[in-house]
Amino acid sequence: MIGAMDERTMIRCGSQRRSTMALISLVIAVVSELVIVVVSAPLFGQTPSGWMAIPTAQANGARVQRPVKFLPFSRQSRLTLTVDTRWANNYGYRPIELTVTSPKPTTADHVITVRLRSGWAGTINAQKDFELPLGSTSATTSIAIPQYQSAGQFLWWDVWVDGIKDEDLSIDPVGASRTGVGGFGSAAGLSFLVAGPPSRARSLVAPSTFEFEVFSLPLAEFPKSWINYTCFDVVDMSWGDLQILLQTNSPAFAATERWVRAGGQLWVGEIGEEFEQLAELSKLFRLRASIAPAIRQRLGGPAERERDERSSQVGWQPARFRDGIREGQIMTFLDITTGISRVARNPEDILRLQNDPNFVVTQQQFEPVEEGPERRWARDSSEWFVEQRLGLGIVRAFRDASEISLLSQRPQSANPIVAANEESSERMPRSLATALRATERWNARHGMAPDDANRDFANLLVPGVGLAPVTEFRVLITLFVLLIGPVNYWLLKRWRRLHLLVLTVPLAAAIMTAALFAYATVSDGFGTTIRAHSLTTLDQRTGEAVCWARLSYYSGLAPGNGLTMPADVALYPINPAWNTSSIDANLGIKRNIVWDGDEVKLTRGWLRSRTPTQYLTIRSRKTPHRLELAAGGGKLRATNKLGTAVDFALIVDQAGKLWIGEKLPAGSVAFLKPIDRTEAIRRFRQLVIDNDPQPPSALSGEDSHYAVMQRRQGRQMFRARFGFQYSESRMTTSLANEVLAELAGLAGRPALALAPRSYVASTAAGPEVEHGLRGAKEEASFHVIVGQW
Repeated sequence: MIGAMDERTMIRCGSQRRSTMALISLVIAVVSELVIVVVSAPLFGQTPSGWMAIPTAQANGARVQRPVKFLPFSRQSRLTLTVDTRWANNYGYRPIELTVTSPKPTTADHVITVRLRSGWAGTINAQKDFELPLGSTSATTSIAIPQYQSAGQFLWWDVWVDGIKDEDLSIDPVGASRTGVGGFGSAAGLSFLVAGPPSRARSLVAPSTFEFEVFSLPLAEFPKSWINYTCFDVVDMSWGDLQILLQTNSPAFAATERWVRAGGQLWVGEIGEEFEQLAELSKLFRLRASIAPAIRQRLGGPAERERDERSSQVGWQPARFRDGIREGQIMTFLDITTGISRVARNPEDILRLQNDPNFVVTQQQFEPVEEGPERRWARDSSEWFVEQRLGLGIVRAFRDASEISLLSQRPQSANPIVAANEESSERMPRSLATALRATERWNARHGMAPDDANRDFANLLVPGVGLAPVTEFRVLITLFVLLIGPVNYWLLKRWRRLHLLVLTVPLAAAIMTAALFAYATVSDGFGTTIRAHSLTTLDQRTGEAVCWARLSYYSGLAPGNGLTMPADVALYPINPAWNTSSIDANLGIKRNIVWDGDEVKLTRGWLRSRTPTQYLTIRSRKTPHRLELAAGGGKLRATNKLGTAVDFALIVDQAGKLWIGEKLPAGSVAFLKPIDRTEAIRRFRQLVIDNDPQPPSALSGEDSHYAVMQRRQGRQMFRARFGFQYSESRMTTSLANEVLAELAGLAGRPALALAPRSYVASTAAGPEVEHGLRGAKEEASFHVIVGQW
């Protein structure tokens, strides 16, 4: 009985203990919720919108130390290696931070070689050497790895110290997956970089809607190379943070500016309710300080409309919307066949005239559109932000603080379901929704996705090579059939040697096969031919240049050393439909990279013999190239210091007058001639149309084998919902192609909308284009430079 009583007592005590613990847990949960609410509301300043979304933590790599914890340092080298792979999950270049440490000052110089492997089955191998100097205890470097896959990123590495592999510092794929250093996924919508506190360094969060992801980094840790920003769609910071970055980390500020010029977006918040800091922001980036008339009128400025709101004369402008379409448009079209202008307001008429090759846009303006009570989207963005183009990118100035930065500072949830349930019932604020709606993702800006096939691959093939000589083959095959059949039989029968047929037939077949192979090889040659289309923006006031180049290679015999590029060139593969796997275009292709100072050596897997290969390259840097222009005495003199011949140039002087120059050799000096605007538009537009990439006739027809294959693969993808896929984006809609189309009046905007003291030129070669090969021959290339002076 005593035992039974003791048992009942223990059960009762256990029940009371569980009740007490449950009550404590409930109290802790309630207090936690109150803390989240209290902390989130006034966190780091006021929240303009009151949007209380709870961010969800995203897997984006890890910080790993080798060797493992129970070994303080490597048994071989007595060193420790720390690898930090945390970054944004997006296409672009991912910087991997490497730090090697020694418990005591070293007694000799040590050369550390690290080979990082990433992608599925190690599709990218990046290698770099760095030194641990004599007497030091640590050394840090960074290796940028191109991310050509949207999902399934894996990272592992091998380490050599003074040429001897160190197993304790290396890690295999299994160990990497256990530590979380690899295996992170694709981006959640747009990818943002924000300035955050050190406690949130390298953290990645997303709202429960996953429309975007936010990567937080202290200003002191912002990358100092523009190529390390390529994984981001937007860099978002306040006006105060931007000034701090300029003062305390000027190399990172310069890298950010170069990234924006190369096509990124910079969002600057807290410019002021009346855009008070806009003039200073304009001065910082050498942008036009003028504001669109509608904005000036709203701010209490002069109401006259001396300029068109969308002309090149205006600097800061709002974005306009109408269910995704610019609204209130009034366009003036020029009929280039008759020289007669026509004004159109009806959207259907505008669309029809835009698609008519005989009409070109000469002017565009907007008229007010009444706000309806049911309008979901604002007429324009002037209530929240204005924007201006910088190179190929955009600087966007916001009146208030950004909800993006505030989101990254709120308490995080590891469970997206919990975050969704706890998120405020209010919809995303209109300011943020409008800004996101006017921002393009990575693949839309670049016109391609590195892991998908591109429908425009065939329109930039190198002409004259890589195509089967069908007519020649038919003639040779016909002769072969006649000789090996009737002629061979008749001769052997006449010589009474029919038993030799078993020898003559295979011998003749071998000779014919060798002849066909030799003919195809010799006809294409053994060298490499390149076809390039490039657009370079050149700001001669600052010396900054950005070059987007689409390069098409054909190698009769692939170079043994691969390609060698400057370290400031970003390179992305453009995949054909006929040369991809059933799942990912990069599977089965192993590419090796060696970072060597100011160069990057692409040693393996980048070019294949007798295989059409294309890449998109982007370069942003300081350049010495320029077209010097000097006005005086009613004339305009040009000195060609671009390093290549200028075939055709149109220049807008200080007064807005147009001048033309043709056939200017490198280093030459020439006086330009004035030209009528209508004639200038006609000639430049025709130049762009004549050089528009087109597929070969054998691939362009609807009944061609290539077109049939595309349709078949599209149906297979639709049925399977898995595997091979084409990129949704097109090269024709990339940022570079859009700028070229706008200049030619082919994109619904005025043609040659150039500001004073600017020019557009077509050159024989691209002064900023890097092929990666010496002695390669260019053919059928087209290079355009848009400059300011």
